[in-house]
Amino acid sequence: KKPQRNLTVKLTSYSQSTTTTQSKYTGPIMASTDVRTDWVGHPDHWKELERRVPLRSKKRVHPTHLHFESPNSNRKIHWNSRDHRKGRGPIIEETEEEIEQVGHWIFSHKWWSWEPRNISWQVAQWFTWGSIAWVINGFLVLLPRVTTSVNNDTWAQGLSALVGGTLFEVGAILAYLEALNRDEHVMHQIPRDDDDRSASDRDKTRTPQPKKRDADPKPSDRPKTGTQAASKRTLRDADRRMEMAMPRSQTSKVPEKRKFRFFGLRLSELGFQAALIQVFAATVFWMSTFTGVPGVIDQSNVGQVQGLYWTPQVVGGMGFIIASLILMYEVQPHWWRIRPKDIGWEVGFWNLIGALGFTLCGIFGYYGFADKYQTWGMALSTFWGGWAFLIGSYIQLWEAMNHN
Repeated sequence: KKPQRNLTVKLTSYSQSTTTTQSKYTGPIMASTDVRTDWVGHPDHWKELERRVPLRSKKRVHPTHLHFESPNSNRKIHWNSRDHRKGRGPIIEETEEEIEQVGHWIFSHKWWSWEPRNISWQVAQWFTWGSIAWVINGFLVLLPRVTTSVNNDTWAQGLSALVGGTLFEVGAILAYLEALNRDEHVMHQIPRDDDDRSASDRDKTRTPQPKKRDADPKPSDRPKTGTQAASKRTLRDADRRMEMAMPRSQTSKVPEKRKFRFFGLRLSELGFQAALIQVFAATVFWMSTFTGVPGVIDQSNVGQVQGLYWTPQVVGGMGFIIASLILMYEVQPHWWRIRPKDIGWEVGFWNLIGALGFTLCGIFGYYGFADKYQTWGMALSTFWGGWAFLIGSYIQLWEAMNHN
């Protein structure tokens, strides 16, 4: 009887916790004892249709794709972990007429911007500048093999590699912080009406506050303004507000944003796993950029060169390969179904090509091929690897600049 009594108590407490979670918002995974619940909060009136969990591991890995349906307009809402980590929020299906109203994408997207407070922009721009340094390093290594008019400057080669490795290290750390401090609720990524207007417009249309605190007007009683539909606001932002705007009696309270953290773990999320592996890979690879500077190690000592220069390149490059594969797999509906039209998949693909180039550079040097193959193998691998990283980094920067 005693074991049965304990079992009854456990089931009762579990049902109570489940009821409490449903009556409130579907909060982050840390607020529940059942790892199969939604790990990101969303409005209660959304009806879940489908979810995708990597490798069918429902107890260890959080879902990367969630599909909902809103009873407001019977539209389907698509959420994925990468868009959420990048601050873009869920995607709401649009009709053909609405898509035509948006305009051509070339004229409605930004190609460069200055957003230092956007951590996704910070990650991309550090990787972009690091990739530029690696492209310069590739030219410095390759050109002396092509023509005799260019000197083989080992100091320029070593310093450019050190700059590129340092910038990659900073970008990897910021990517770790980005994954660690992702939003806990989708409502945190929906801009308010006042956010798209200038300060003068907000002052003109501001509603006077009542003297009594408990006499706060309801959202339906507040005056509507024509300036709220500014040209800067996209149709998708308007759709998100419409889908999430519900009367107070039917809407759960959105939790406040967490404070920015510098240390922590989210091992159940693929995006965080990739970021953590990327930090390890960048740190190990960074070591080879220090030892590659002339005078740091004895270049005539084969053991030091192979152990302190080529080996970190191979290990770090393999870490970049694993992180890129995880990022590609995160946005795929199945492990075998690639998504070349998805911008997140493109970022992972080009980073994978760059990681392969840097790994091959270390392999050519470590295994000591014939001088001809070793020289051309290292030079060419570094050259096209740096260009691949530059393409992937700029695509990631373009992704961060265009949230919609």
